[in-house]
Amino acid sequence: MKVLLCEDNSADIKKAREQIEAAAEACREEMALEICETAEACRAYLKGEVPDLVFMDIFMAEISGVVLAREIRDLSADAQIVFLTSSNEFAAESYEVGAMDYILKPPAQSQVKKVFENYMKTRKSPSRYILVKRGRDEVKIEEAGILYVRTTGNETSIYTKTGVIRAYYPLREIEKQLDDHCFLRIRKGLVTNMGYIKTMEGDYCVLKNGEEYAISRKNKAENRKKFYAYQFSQIERR
Repeated sequence: MKVLLCEDNSADIKKAREQIEAAAEACREEMALEICETAEACRAYLKGEVPDLVFMDIFMAEISGVVLAREIRDLSADAQIVFLTSSNEFAAESYEVGAMDYILKPPAQSQVKKVFENYMKTRKSPSRYILVKRGRDEVKIEEAGILYVRTTGNETSIYTKTGVIRAYYPLREIEKQLDDHCFLRIRKGLVTNMGYIKTMEGDYCVLKNGEEYAISRKNKAENRKKFYAYQFSQIERR
């Protein structure tokens, strides 16, 4: 379990760290804790990692914690975000980013432990994987980490949260292994994780990395239906 603590006050870091580590131990949860004291450090961490659970100071010196939380939400719809604050001023705004909780400082041990317990209850079932052949080898790729899959000529590129995997392997064989409740064929040669779609308007689909693709006319109505059903299912889960 990857936990991120974003806090710029050294005294608050010490208290929060103690409570987080104690809660993880009480819940018997193996944890990797990353502490970022600046917005810059937080953004640098997010370039390589997607945390499972985030404890975010809402009043950081450089930037509002809500802004950072929105950036985290753009990366992952599943990351659980908990705001730490000395005021209730931004409580309503915090829930706009799907915050799991809003805790006044200093957090009580019972509150942090409850956060861990709630996270463990909502955690997904064991990860699914797909297998892709690369020459004589077979690569195992976690399905939840796949952002989109694109074919150019004979080469298929699988874009994941950690990098790009390229193989001379038919897209249709990859698509067969993907959960069709989470993945959508936008057009010929492109299948995307619906959680990575930013908008789907008119004849175009925009991914969270800013890339824009024309939607296949043949399946446009069906694609919209599936995408909106997916969005509704995500709202129900929160």
